Amino acid sequence: MTASVERIEQEIALLEQALATLAEAFQNAYTAYLSALGQAVRKQHVLAAYQVCTQGYPQQFLALSVGQRQILQQALSNLAKQAQANLLEQLHPFQPEELLKRPEQPAIPRSISVAEAHDSQATELEALPANADDLASTQSTAKQSIEQSNQKDITLTPALLIQWQVEVEQGIGRELATISHQTNRLLQQSNILPGQLPEALLQHASKTELLDGVPRSPNLLNVLVEAVSDAETPQDDDEKAPEILQVLAIHLRLVEIEFADTPTMATRSKIRELTARLKKLGQDYRKKQREYAIASAQDAWRASWFEESP
Repeated sequence: MTASVERIEQEIALLEQALATLAEAFQNAYTAYLSALGQAVRKQHVLAAYQVCTQGYPQQFLALSVGQRQILQQALSNLAKQAQANLLEQLHPFQPEELLKRPEQPAIPRSISVAEAHDSQATELEALPANADDLASTQSTAKQSIEQSNQKDITLTPALLIQWQVEVEQGIGRELATISHQTNRLLQQSNILPGQLPEALLQHASKTELLDGVPRSPNLLNVLVEAVSDAETPQDDDEKAPEILQVLAIHLRLVEIEFADTPTMATRSKIRELTARLKKLGQDYRKKQREYAIASAQDAWRASWFEESP
């Protein structure tokens, strides 16, 4: 025998209260996490640049004048400061109605994807969609639930909280890719990285591991690439083989940054704990929604059914 509609409504209300408390806990946890992550990114970004200049391209760095070195170092410091500030901006207030108005975000960059983080370190957000298709499904489900509701106020649901968390994580990934690319461009413009590198490679190196690239150190990418000539030259049968360059570039990876920084790892652990609670609460919420639909349908059936006279 199914429970009454009124009883199920009360149980759903309790779940929604727990969800509101959980949403506040997520806000606090991500505030602490992004603060710690910003400081870690600032430190490890400078360390990665130091390794590129002193271990990857020491002769190129020594060729710079003292003034040029100071200008480069200041520019690197400014990039790190800006990245730290941008990471804090990824945490927007949780407002369900605003989430539904936003266009769908691009997929999480492969270099910091939820799936890879799980394979490399214990940083997977198990309740989160792992790719763009799953995220689109989550967004679609959330929108459908709102469209089907006649309530004036949008109800907080697990699906909307998951969508909010996914967008925060995607913002973190985009920021790491951005600062990696900007730093590589700066190093190239400063004549540290080879000038023959194609722009597409610098962009790709900031987002993913190349097939024949093997990271030699945390947040660095070591790869062999074909040089790009500044001007086209006539081709003939005796043309020499293209020049192959070994490149050491900046490649900030979330899993490596977290692993190397205790405060960041500790705050990520808190987020994983909250994510596990969200996953369980979401399961309970869907179960009660199903029970509510069944009980409501049974009441509606009984209300409209009448026995025919024999």
